[in-house]
Amino acid sequence: MIRVVTREDNNSLSDLNLLLEEQCLKNLKLDIHMECDNMLTSTEDKLKEWNQFIQNLFNDDRTASHYINLNDGIDIAKAEVEHAIAASHLDLMEYT
Repeated sequence: MIRVVTREDNNSLSDLNLLLEEQCLKNLKLDIHMECDNMLTSTEDKLKEWNQFIQNLFNDDRTASHYINLNDGIDIAKAEVEHAIAASHLDLMEYT
């Protein structure tokens, strides 16, 4: 599971989306959970759409677990995602 938490606007989520698309990681199945302090209807709909996209993109039985705090910035989030991806060929340890 990747849990994305942001207290800011959700522009960072599109950056993370692009990162995952660029990686073409069809060897992972990611369960995305997103939390926002200000959950607006439009934001909630966008998160559902993004979640569905990710679920469709990754179709393997394996899962990767990671917690990403986007408040630290998208560069750190990218590093965290890449770290989780790099570990995926192992026993997929949970990162909390």
